[in-house]
Amino acid sequence: MVYRLGNMILMQSGANRQAGIQEYPEERALFAQSGFEITRKLANDNAEWTPQRIAMWQNWMADQATSIWRIAQLS
Repeated sequence: MVYRLGNMILMQSGANRQAGIQEYPEERALFAQSGFEITRKLANDNAEWTPQRIAMWQNWMADQATSIWRIAQLS
């Protein structure tokens, strides 16, 4: 699960170093201070960071991406 896109959280470099290998509940405090709205969204979610939650987050990100970026189909 470590390398799944859903497990990657966008953070500023200083905050990323500070998070290090902390547990998810401690990282959420850092997420709340993020300059990125998508990262702050995770801070407001009290769900545990489980494989199922990572998959749900990854699916949510994919939905966001496909609603923003459209790829023209070639005929």
